[in-house]
Amino acid sequence: MGDGVVPVGELTAAAPNCTTYASPNTGSHQVCGAIRDKYVALGGPAGFLGFPVTDETPTPDGIGRFNHFSNAGSIYWTPSTGALEIHGAIRAKWASMGWERSVLGYPVTDETPTPDGIGRFNHFSKNGSIYWTPGTGAWSIHGAILDKWAAMGWERSVLGYPVTDETPTPDGIGRFNHFSKNGSIYWTPGTGAWSIHGAILDKWAAMGWETSVVGYPTTDETGTPDRIGRFNHFSKSGSIYWTPATRAWSIHGAIRAKWSSIGWERGCLGYPISDELAISGGRQSNLQHGLVTYLFKSGQATSSC
Repeated sequence: MGDGVVPVGELTAAAPNCTTYASPNTGSHQVCGAIRDKYVALGGPAGFLGFPVTDETPTPDGIGRFNHFSNAGSIYWTPSTGALEIHGAIRAKWASMGWERSVLGYPVTDETPTPDGIGRFNHFSKNGSIYWTPGTGAWSIHGAILDKWAAMGWERSVLGYPVTDETPTPDGIGRFNHFSKNGSIYWTPGTGAWSIHGAILDKWAAMGWETSVVGYPTTDETGTPDRIGRFNHFSKSGSIYWTPATRAWSIHGAIRAKWSSIGWERGCLGYPISDELAISGGRQSNLQHGLVTYLFKSGQATSSC
């Protein structure tokens, strides 16, 4: 099998489905049953996994079995998933998360190239994945955030590849992944999972992310009905609107409600050109063709058109 190393051969009837592979560097280890079949299909010791460095071993959770191999790879098997390989940076990420006892569970694919030809991935049994590229490294994504990313087109979406694991938000309510094309997906139990990216994401970040006056996204970035602008709506009666000419500005609360009542961007005021500002006795947003003003004394918002 190369370098003077050979498999010892079939064992006795005590282990009829096992083969022992021996190497001066790794010693002798058994690979058995479905894991052996997968290992042989991948090229055995001459393949990318190299020689086994463990015998077939039960997993700590008591469900599966595995062998580790000399080239930073493993094959994991369970009755429901079958035998699948995982290696390199993706395996290292999975190991750092807790192997099969992690939030991801067991591999349900081999490491696989992405359709865009740039990255690699493994999918896992608990609706999770790890994606890797040379530029981003290996990151995990799972659950509702993974489902949203998948619905958008995976790595070929406007977001690109994950550049963080799923992470809790500082306010303790939500979860998020950031992505390689200046995009994010945010999730909370109340809002579900929504994407935000580009100039609108930058504005939201500058305002304080989910702790800002607008809260969490409640829509994906969406084209406006007049086909000029883009927007996200947010959980605290707020929105961020962007156009090439005006850039990205926030609008919220009673001022936003007034603007909505006169037709949003297709009304007489056009698009926001400022965030909400403090004025004497109230608040104000500047729009392309006028103002919406809210006065504390009256508790009413009025427009200039």
